[in-house]
Amino acid sequence: QVKATLRPVEISPQNAYLRRLQHQLVAENDLSARSTGKEPQRRLRITPSPEEPA
Repeated sequence: QVKATLRPVEISPQNAYLRRLQHQLVAENDLSARSTGKEPQRRLRITPSPEEPA
């Protein structure tokens, strides 16, 4: 969805283990992610990767 719309998506709150898996999947798909919020409401925000200069 992020690649198609180029808009950030927030995932519902997850525990640290699931967030780590989500970070790995995001990286494998050439996207960026950042965890936001405080436990137990910490969640992942997925954004398009910034383009590298040519």
